Amino acid sequence: MCSQFDAAEREDVIERWGIIPQSNVLGSAKWGTIYPKYDTLLITYDNEPMVRRWGLTPEWSKRPLINAKSEEVHSKKTFVPLLQSRCIIPAASYYEWQHKNDSKIKTRILGESMFSIAGLYTNDHYVMFTCAPAEGIAHIHHRMPAILNDQSINDWLNPANEFSDIKTLLQPFDGLLEWDQTA
Repeated sequence: MCSQFDAAEREDVIERWGIIPQSNVLGSAKWGTIYPKYDTLLITYDNEPMVRRWGLTPEWSKRPLINAKSEEVHSKKTFVPLLQSRCIIPAASYYEWQHKNDSKIKTRILGESMFSIAGLYTNDHYVMFTCAPAEGIAHIHHRMPAILNDQSINDWLNPANEFSDIKTLLQPFDGLLEWDQTA
């Protein structure tokens, strides 16, 4: 599952989400390639930017949970209290490991523009939603980040919407996806 992504370009995020360029939040976020435990810029209701650390470590786990399966999250006690704390993770691309002939190939997946990946956050941390892959990239990996289209972002972020009413937004991405293999 997704364990590495490229943050969207700072200038693109500022323009898309209407963030004040001098905002302190921008300076406290990591930019470039993002790994678990990195502080990352998130977007919440009313396009409010915030920074949280990628990965949530429940008391029963030694390793942080970085992803939440969209099909199961509503029944997992770790995630149920967070279902109204929804966010967007702005990303330029993400990486998966493609398995071919006993080897793993790092593959970067990108679209025509910035991805808006669905997530959940706490006071300090966040997780990324995953779902089944889009048909065109199913040969690369069996999961992908849940990428929201522009029309569904406001519904996703609106805290007045119950998760049960908007969970159908967590579907395989229906836009154009491209990929390349990295070294």
